[in-house]
Amino acid sequence: MDMQLKYSYLILMLLVGGSCQTKQESKWVEGALPEDFTDFYDRFHSDSLYQMEHISFPLSGIPALQMQQLDSLYYFKKQNWRLHRAIPDSAIAYQSIEEIDEGIIEEEIGLTENRVAIFRRYSKIGDEWYLIYYMAPNYIKRQ
Repeated sequence: MDMQLKYSYLILMLLVGGSCQTKQESKWVEGALPEDFTDFYDRFHSDSLYQMEHISFPLSGIPALQMQQLDSLYYFKKQNWRLHRAIPDSAIAYQSIEEIDEGIIEEEIGLTENRVAIFRRYSKIGDEWYLIYYMAPNYIKRQ
């Protein structure tokens, strides 16, 4: 009987807690990243013109699945850029995003298929955030 009461209480708490949740605009933990970055990030992935205006072209990086064969620096060009959209949560195995220095944010997203990851670095230049480095999906060894 005591065990049944505990389960009933637990179910009640889950129902009450679930009904009190509010919709969040951003998936980031509040205060973990600069507020203007989270606004930038959401708009970057939803507004193609904004995205193109906030990439530092020519953009240094590594093209898709080329990490082992790349002999020199690679630069993505504006005319060949493939727009970035938000990646569905179901396709993400892990995601790490952190401010490594004031005005510099690094993001790594491991994809559930094929053990590949993407890496992006953003920088605040003046009052605006920009994508300054991009490693397209490449095979990774996660430790």
